[in-house]
Amino acid sequence: MSEWIEEVRKKIEYIKSLSPEDRLDYLSALLDVHNIIAESVVGWASWLQKPKVMKQFNKEELDEILKDLIGLAELYCETDVKWTKKLDEKIEHKEEKKEYNYVR
Repeated sequence: MSEWIEEVRKKIEYIKSLSPEDRLDYLSALLDVHNIIAESVVGWASWLQKPKVMKQFNKEELDEILKDLIGLAELYCETDVKWTKKLDEKIEHKEEKKEYNYVR
């Protein structure tokens, strides 16, 4: 566990240090951040599927975890809606709109 914690701390520092300068840098940074989030989500999914792991937390801790994750989910979904709307507005009158594949 301590190795994972150290790895995550390094990723946090990496995220804080990001300072893209051009569009390619931004794309790379966005991909890195997305992959870091995805890796964490996969880890949590693994924990949630293992009662032996989750039973280590008491009810108060589970309540705090749920509140934290609800807050993260709300922020992530709000960000998703904001930027999906923005993209939709940009392509609303373009033929290319048909080419975009929205994940549902």
